[in-house]
Amino acid sequence: MGLILPQICEITISPNNMEYYEKLGYDIPKIIVNNKERVKRGTKIKVHVLDLMNGSHTLVKVQCDECGKIYEMPYKDYSKKYCVQKIGKLFCVDCVNTCMVKYNIASEQVWNDKNYVLKRLDDFIKKNGKYHTPSQSNAGMKLSFATSPSCINAFVIPISRA
Repeated sequence: MGLILPQICEITISPNNMEYYEKLGYDIPKIIVNNKERVKRGTKIKVHVLDLMNGSHTLVKVQCDECGKIYEMPYKDYSKKYCVQKIGKLFCVDCVNTCMVKYNIASEQVWNDKNYVLKRLDDFIKKNGKYHTPSQSNAGMKLSFATSPSCINAFVIPISRA
């Protein structure tokens, strides 16, 4: 399971990926402008999912190795998944808690998964009605989000009361 194969994706050609796909043998339609070959802006080609670049934002279909749920995620997130890299399995946000224990996966690695953090925050809001800002509740704690290109990390930072 994990990445569903075979799978064909449509990608937009840009100067950043044109040479990569040409080297893989894909035919990229070009136009002649001022006696130079160029690629028309917005040109799309179909590629096999395993040929996608690691940083590709293209949505790919994946399947949870625990429950079998099929869902989509950006290929860049799939290729960087801790569970996929370490144990060769992929888990949806509903199964990841039980699989952490089952496969002895470090919890800090799961918290680096943006989808997991957002699902848990959504569950908290549904259960408690709303999210209270630090000034409204738990004055000694602060919920902080730091963004990076591949994920959102969530962590609690104690605030000193001087």
